[in-house]
Amino acid sequence: LGAMDGALVEEEETIKAEDVSKAGPMRSKAGPMRGVLRSKGFVWLAELASASVYWAHAGMHFNMEAGHRWYSTQDKSKWPRDKIENISKEIAEGGEERGDRRQ
Repeated sequence: LGAMDGALVEEEETIKAEDVSKAGPMRSKAGPMRGVLRSKGFVWLAELASASVYWAHAGMHFNMEAGHRWYSTQDKSKWPRDKIENISKEIAEGGEERGDRRQ
C-alpha cells in the first residue's frame, strides 16, 4: 500500500515506460522528454481522481505508482491534526472541484 501522512491508497500499481509504448517519450529524439535526465513528483490523473500518482524518471527508466489519497477525498477526521489548518486552506484555494489535487 502507498502511504503519506497515514492516508492509505487501496492498491498500488507500477507502470513501466515499455508498457506504455515501445517508442516511448524517453527514446524519442524529438519527444517531450528530450534533454530531461531526471524528473519526479506527484501528479493528478483524471482516471484516478481519489489518489495521487508518484512519477519517477531517470534516463531511460520511468515508472508511476499509486501515491497518497488526496485530503479532499477523505473525512477530516483522518487528516493529521497538526496540518488541518494548512490542508483546509489549500483545499479552499483549489476550489470545490479540485480541492488539494494539484501538480
